[in-house]
Amino acid sequence: MMQYKKAIVQFDSCIRRDWKFTDAYLEKGIALYQQKAYDTALSTFRMTIQVSNTYPDGYYWAGRCYEIKGQKDEAVRYYRQAIALDKDFTEAAERIKRLQ
Repeated sequence: MMQYKKAIVQFDSCIRRDWKFTDAYLEKGIALYQQKAYDTALSTFRMTIQVSNTYPDGYYWAGRCYEIKGQKDEAVRYYRQAIALDKDFTEAAERIKRLQ
């Protein structure tokens, strides 16, 4: 748990230096997700999408947040967007199958 907090501080530092660093947002969001801070993780993944709307991982992880929060329609919508950007995104396709 402590490592996640240290990692988030480092990701925030990267983001302050370069606000368009999508990987930093993504990794920060995953760390928050692992800590079960789903709302904060979701807003971080949505920032990833805002910075780069062609980054499929941002949509996938936002979908994961919506899924865990029980918002299945939103989850499927985000998974579909991830697949639209990356046809080989099998994890997103598998999650859609499970939700439908």
